[in-house]
Parts: sequence; structure tokens; C-alpha cells
Amino acid sequence: MVIGPEAQPSDVIQTAEERIKVAIHPEYPEQTITIGSTIIEEGRMALCELLRRNLDIFAWKPEDMIGVPRYLAEHCLNVREGCLPVRQKKRSQAPERNKAIQEEVGKLVDACIMKEVHYHRCLSNLVMVKKHDNSWRMCVDFKDPNKACPKDRYPLPKIDWKVQSLCGYPFKCFLDAYKGYHQIKMAKDDEDKTTFITSQGIFCYSKRRFGLKNARATYQRLVDKAFQKQIGRNLEVYVDDLVIKSRTEQDIMRDIEEIF
Repeated sequence: MVIGPEAQPSDVIQTAEERIKVAIHPEYPEQTITIGSTIIEEGRMALCELLRRNLDIFAWKPEDMIGVPRYLAEHCLNVREGCLPVRQKKRSQAPERNKAIQEEVGKLVDACIMKEVHYHRCLSNLVMVKKHDNSWRMCVDFKDPNKACPKDRYPLPKIDWKVQSLCGYPFKCFLDAYKGYHQIKMAKDDEDKTTFITSQGIFCYSKRRFGLKNARATYQRLVDKAFQKQIGRNLEVYVDDLVIKSRTEQDIMRDIEEIF
């Protein structure tokens, strides 16, 4: 709920909007999009048809991520001269965590996000974090390589300005980049600096990993370049979260198609 300065909370009537979940891909019925009930049935049908015409831009599994071409963006660590590589001592993991590591590493190797290496200069450890659904998130302890990297001063947008810029637009479409940080490739010379150790072997990232210094700046630079003609007009972007904003139901269809 957004309240302008001229309105008092008692003047605002809250209504609970029903949200309708729709599967648009017949092979992935468990993956759904959500449409607000304020859009009329004819509009919902038109939106679903628009989405089905653009199934190729969605990633339904990690292997669908074709990644961003290097000429558009790649992540460079830019390690300071004279910084020596650090090899962290291997930490043991409990059996439950080891099983989760093995499954996650297998998926990421199949998706060409990481690869096995045999010779390495740097070595980091994994840190397993429990998620709210009791599954595990695999993180890498990059504190040592991050210390050797200068800060990228590329500015991130002010989040409160982004929220304010959505006021006055009744129709919004929220998009999230699928494993967005993994869409950008690591610079070839920096891949070995992301090396980490597991019970199954030693691996490094060929695509950028969350937790590396300046990862958000690299991504924001990319989306600012990709959507420079839309940002502020019918789109707002903060790192890997996008909001398409429109004033009418007809406009939201047109704007979604333009962004796609």
C-alpha cells in the first residue's frame, strides 16, 4: 500500500486482490506465473498468449541459460598487483551437507556454470547455509580473493527513488532474472581465482558467482546498458529485479512485449 502525503491512512480502503496462478509451459506445469485478478479475463488470455509466444526467453532449467555474450559483459576481479594467492585449508562437512554439495555441484557442472580443475593457485572453502524451506544454499568463502580486489564504484540506483518512480502506474509486471548472477561469464584469466574444494574434487566458476566483490556493480552496468531506452519510461531495474510499469491494460501488453 502506498499513501501519498495528502491522504491519511483512515481514508484508504484496503482491498485484498486475488492472484491467479497460470502454467504457460505444458512441460513444466509446476512453474507458474501470477496474474492479478484486476485484469479482466480477456486481458489475462491475451497476456498468457503473449507469454506463450515468448517461451524461449524464459529459463525453465539451468541448462536453458545461454548466458550473456562476453562482448556485452564479463566479470573481472582486477586483483591488485603483488597480492599473493591464498589456499584455504579444507574444512570438513557433515554427511547431509556433503550430499547437498554433491547435488548442487552436479547441476552447476551440467549447466556449464562451473568446471573441474586439476591445477590451482587459489583455493576457497564452501559454506552451507540453511534456507527457510530447510534446503541448503551452497556459498563459497571468497573473503581472501575479495580482499585483493579494489571496489568498483559504478553506482547502484537508490532503491527509494525506484519505488517512488512506480507511483501513478496502476499496472506493473514483476520479473526476476533466473540465477541472474550466473548469466555473466567470468573473465578467462580470473576463473582460477574462484577455485574451491569439495569432497568430490576441486572446481572453479566459469560464470560469475554471488559473493564475489563488485558482482552487483557488474550486473547493474549490464542492465543499464541493455535497457537504456526503457529505464525511466516503462521500466525500472535494480540489479536482477525488473518492474515494467504502465498506465493502461493495453499499454502493459505493449510494454511487456517491448521489454521481451
